[in-house]
Amino acid sequence: MLLINWSNKYEESCGPGLASGWYCTEKQFLDFILIPGDMFHVNIPEMRVQKYAFAKFKQVHDAGIPVYVVYGSHDFSPVANSVIDLLAETGYITKVTKVKESTEEKITLDFLQDEKTQAKIAGFSGL
Repeated sequence: MLLINWSNKYEESCGPGLASGWYCTEKQFLDFILIPGDMFHVNIPEMRVQKYAFAKFKQVHDAGIPVYVVYGSHDFSPVANSVIDLLAETGYITKVTKVKESTEEKITLDFLQDEKTQAKIAGFSGL
């Protein structure tokens, strides 16, 4: 399993930077992509950035590679939908955070399980 990140393992496999991550998806080296927050610098980036992101996420989706996303502090908006919400609505990504139980004292998260690898994924974002 290989996750898109900027670790040494990723750089050895696919080269540095996000552009190489897209190259990896075209070559089918990835089981899934996990983006653990702050996909963008703001929750609603400018249109040219959104257009590029949608094109790339469509490419990954069409290659059959799931993308799992946890909201970061820059992605979340309490008053409006973010680009992440739009990408999730199209089916290009899956939002990870699933709250199983929430009380004043604790929050229990439920796992999302990747179908191919059976990897269990959980994430905590701006709830």
